[in-house]
Amino acid sequence: MKNFKVAVFELFEKILEKYKNHMFECPINAYITGGVAVHFYTKVRMSDDIDIILDRELDIPNDLFVEWLNENGEKEVLMYDYNYNDTFVLIPEEYKSRAKLVKNLDDKINIYVLHPLDLIISKISRYADNDIEDIENLIEQCDLEKFNITKENLLEIVFYEIDGRLMSNSTIKDHAYRLIDICELIDEKMVLLMRDLKIRLFNFHKIQLINKIFYWVDRNFIGY
Repeated sequence: MKNFKVAVFELFEKILEKYKNHMFECPINAYITGGVAVHFYTKVRMSDDIDIILDRELDIPNDLFVEWLNENGEKEVLMYDYNYNDTFVLIPEEYKSRAKLVKNLDDKINIYVLHPLDLIISKISRYADNDIEDIENLIEQCDLEKFNITKENLLEIVFYEIDGRLMSNSTIKDHAYRLIDICELIDEKMVLLMRDLKIRLFNFHKIQLINKIFYWVDRNFIGY
């Protein structure tokens, strides 16, 4: 029995079964979002359904699911979410350019995972308990510098997206409060990083000082 990540790819293979004798001019691009995408970066939460954005229409099999074994050897099920609609989610326009390619299947489908920054932003609209947990895990476990997760980028992208949508004042206000919470999480992570950096720098300078002392001792006292 397979693990969670293998089950994700098997689900895509099941989608392609209807197209095994079909030749595409170019591969279909599929973008994984939601809890499954978060798992690819954090390894912490396994979702029981998968949210996918397809760049063209496909005939998805009915009752599409795969089984997998969790770390306790228990059988679990991953289902295709037929109700997912990305138009109801705050996903930045440029998410495709930032997405990470994780697998190509038979040159028919490219499987991408949304960038952590876009995943964080996509969680702001609903902001349920599991969304908040996902945001916290992404900020805690992702390399903020590597993925360019900064307060400035976050605010710039979200404000741009909100400006282009019809939202009530109360909804915009809710988004603003949620952004404040997320920015505080980023600040906390940066403080911890700076504290760790200061400790490492302190230890480095301490070692340099000890070496200088030993060098001074060797030069002035050895042989006397």
